[in-house]
Amino acid sequence: MATTALPLLHLLPRIVCAAFFACLPGLVAGIRKDIGLAAPIMCRSTVQGRHLISDDNGYVCSSLSIDPWSRCCPRTGSRFSCQ
Repeated sequence: MATTALPLLHLLPRIVCAAFFACLPGLVAGIRKDIGLAAPIMCRSTVQGRHLISDDNGYVCSSLSIDPWSRCCPRTGSRFSCQ
């Protein structure tokens, strides 16, 4: 009977070590979740005549050069142009 308790006593440090490391937080807990990605830029646009569009950043462009995803005019040229 003493011979069966000896292998269990030999495994006890390994079991305690495994239980200790199982209680530690995983690697995923170290990843920051609050960094936040940049919010996509979305513009509201108004029609300024037959061919021109103005976005809420003050840029004026033609209806063919407006960005289809953000609906913003390209940031070239002058802002708040009355041309």
